[in-house]
Amino acid sequence: IYQAIQSAADTSIQLIAGGKVTLDLEGFASPATSYGMQVSGTGTISLDANGNASDIEINDAISSGAGAITMTADDSISFTAEGDITSTDGTVKLTAYVVDNGSDGALTMADGTVINAGAGAIDIDAKADITLGSIQTTNNTATSAVAIDTTQGGLIDAGDSAGDINIVADSTNAITTINTVTGIGSAGTLETTISILAAHNTYSGNIDIAETNAISINKLDQDGTTDPVDVTLTVEGTISIIDGQSGVTATSGTVTIDANGTTSSIAVSEDISTTGGAIIVSADDDITVDAEDTISSSGGNITITADTDIVA
Repeated sequence: IYQAIQSAADTSIQLIAGGKVTLDLEGFASPATSYGMQVSGTGTISLDANGNASDIEINDAISSGAGAITMTADDSISFTAEGDITSTDGTVKLTAYVVDNGSDGALTMADGTVINAGAGAIDIDAKADITLGSIQTTNNTATSAVAIDTTQGGLIDAGDSAGDINIVADSTNAITTINTVTGIGSAGTLETTISILAAHNTYSGNIDIAETNAISINKLDQDGTTDPVDVTLTVEGTISIIDGQSGVTATSGTVTIDANGTTSSIAVSEDISTTGGAIIVSADDDITVDAEDTISSSGGNITITADTDIVA
């Protein structure tokens, strides 16, 4: 595809292919705009690549208004740095590896690729690794403003040369949900600016997240057992482990929770526990542990450090 533009408001673009789909303006002599695909109003964009080794490759920008942008590939989906997605209020849903055909099923954004859904939610699903440039939303949904799921892979930072934050979803009620198998930021720290986190890793690889603001934790669950696998949460602000949710749990490795900044505290209102490693909890202000909650390890030391008060 060189270009597909709907100039009339509320009209859509739908493409169903029996093979690979590539969007690339290069070589197109007279493009109508700089976008590879564009709709407005409630118009939607839908790309569907069917068959073994059927990928979707996005090399130029895609834009919508209030309409959803959906990509579904039986194999992988990839974006170059120029392959941004921008929407005002449309859900962005990307699904790689739809059928069990032995394909790779990765979703790969280049360092510099930005998916900005405006007020729309973002839902990314893949079989293999999911590699993020930057995904951004102002959605305020208390279910999942951002949902990321891989059935066999990990969540990877594409790189830091563009200076973008990997996940931005910092509206008050916005929940970012992450489910992986081989780690979250294990090969390089995942940078976030999010409000509420629910994350679960099941098999191998570390969880390593650096948050730029205060954060609430509904779940931070490391079930990796292949080797000692660590959990590291470094936050430039206050950390709240939310009461009535799942707390922080791990099976091996070291759990490190660190709140940085002169007014940055840690409020533990649900358990922090590991069955096989040390726990390090540190804050530049207070650490408060509710009376009914615990910080516990079955196989390692526990170190709690606060620059002001520890209340338990």
